[in-house]
Formats: sequence, structure tokens, C-alpha cells
Amino acid sequence: MEESEEYIESRIQSIKEEYEKAKLKADFDVILKKYNIKMKKKDKIVSSLYVPLYVKRAIIRMAFYEYGDIFDYDTFIKQTKDTNKEKN
Repeated sequence: MEESEEYIESRIQSIKEEYEKAKLKADFDVILKKYNIKMKKKDKIVSSLYVPLYVKRAIIRMAFYEYGDIFDYDTFIKQTKDTNKEKN
């Protein structure tokens, strides 16, 4: 089923607004559950509730900046580690 342009825009706006209001880990968990935001880990689509807060924030940001794409956990962690190595 194809989602309408209006529906997508309103959903993106809702996710963004809730993200900006979120303060606690529980707030981010609610967003992930409410919008059923999943991630790819080891080539499987899995729940994004069991990752550290900084990853949850990145997943939700991706949900409104790149709506429809699936967050790739393994790539994100690899890039994060590479960035940290460059800083040291």
C-alpha cells in the first residue's frame, strides 16, 4: 500500500516534534514504539529498543530526515568507531 504525500509529511513532522520534546530514554522508547521504527542488524530487521540512547537518537533522526529508509546499526557502529579512532 502506497502512503500519500500528505500522510508522509504529517508523520515526519510528528516524529520530529516528538523527538525535539524528548528528554528521557523512555521518551525515545515511546517514539520508537509508536511509529514502529525498526533497524537492520546483522542483515535482519529487529527492534530498536535494545540499543544505547545515542543510537536511538540517531535512529529517530533518520526516521524524519530519511523517511522510509532502514537504519543500519552495523554501519553506524563501524562509522562511529572510525570517527572515534580519528579523534584519538
